[in-house]
Amino acid sequence: MIKVGQIYKTKKSLIVITRVKDCDVSFVNHKGYAETTPALLVKSELKLIAEYPTWREAVNSKEFKE
Repeated sequence: MIKVGQIYKTKKSLIVITRVKDCDVSFVNHKGYAETTPALLVKSELKLIAEYPTWREAVNSKEFKE
């Protein structure tokens, strides 16, 4: 299940989940680009790296900065 504060690795970058509402997921990547997309499109290409209580903690984590 995709939750706020999770860090995922995609084929191209690291992303942090910033919001989950209904069937949409918002995220920010390691370059600062933010996007909202349907959850089904996101989930298929993700590998969970770490999980934090909030997206702010995830963005400031060592895993996301690497």
